[in-house]
Amino acid sequence: MVYDRLVTTYTQEITDNAIDLCNIYLDADKVEEFLNNGTQNDEYDELREDMKYICEISGLKYMYIFVPFQNDKGEYTYKYFITVASDDEEDKIVKAERNLGMVSDDICTEQEMKVFRGELENCCYIFSNQYGEVYTWVQPFKNDNGEITSLICADFDNTSIRDSISMNSLIWLIIMTIIILTLLVLLLVYLTKSVFIPIEKISQRMSVYDPDKLFCSDEIKSSREIKEIAVSFEKMSLDMSKYIENIRNMTEEQARSAAELDTARKIQSGIVPERSEINEKLFTAKGYAKSSKEVGGDFYDCFRSGSRIYLIIGDVSGKGIAAALFWL
Repeated sequence: MVYDRLVTTYTQEITDNAIDLCNIYLDADKVEEFLNNGTQNDEYDELREDMKYICEISGLKYMYIFVPFQNDKGEYTYKYFITVASDDEEDKIVKAERNLGMVSDDICTEQEMKVFRGELENCCYIFSNQYGEVYTWVQPFKNDNGEITSLICADFDNTSIRDSISMNSLIWLIIMTIIILTLLVLLLVYLTKSVFIPIEKISQRMSVYDPDKLFCSDEIKSSREIKEIAVSFEKMSLDMSKYIENIRNMTEEQARSAAELDTARKIQSGIVPERSEINEKLFTAKGYAKSSKEVGGDFYDCFRSGSRIYLIIGDVSGKGIAAALFWL
């Protein structure tokens, strides 16, 4: 369907231009006069040369003018006025076979008769004969009174039509390919600038996180979706920085607490003997202190004073450095 439409549009435009040129050099009354006289004179030869020139420059294979002629059987055949061919050798052949007043045995088609009767403005069809396969356009040839006196036909070589359409299609295909490639390049540039580069920047910052260099979403110039990812990553960076800062503060606090506890433990170990032992004949007293935490509120001591031996035990309620400081 597309091919037929292309052929119709392509050939009709050429046919219209060619027939308009023919109207400049001859008119329908002159055609009728030549057919009635049947004389090929210098004027006829000159008209034929003009028509052949039009056929050549229009890219047609044949051009001819005829009148439907009714034979003895009541059938309408072709009575030719002028027949020309763009090729010189073929022109000699058709000039001899279809000269002025020559009647053909070929029967006019129903479409051609409708055009001749004024029922159709024009018609077209594919026709095959001894001269090859042609695509034919038929249009009426009218006199000054608007009466149809003959038909003028333009034949296109089907092979040349296909080649022309194929060439035009190839040109359009190349143009469309260039346009599509250009659009693809522009799309690639847009995607690279708006998507790929921003995502690569975000990916690089994610792979090497630096808490001292916070990510800023203003660095990313992209579409709304990529921008939302950048804003989310910025928020995550801020949260991680705060989390790391909290951990750092907690670590420092724990280090300070550990140092203080170590100091308290040393103080407590200086007050409470690590081990104490008194040996007597009747008994032996030994003491040992170990806090449940680093430091605590449990204390003891044992010592001799004169003939007496004293054992001291202290227990502060609670554990840890508070209990130890309370005892102190």
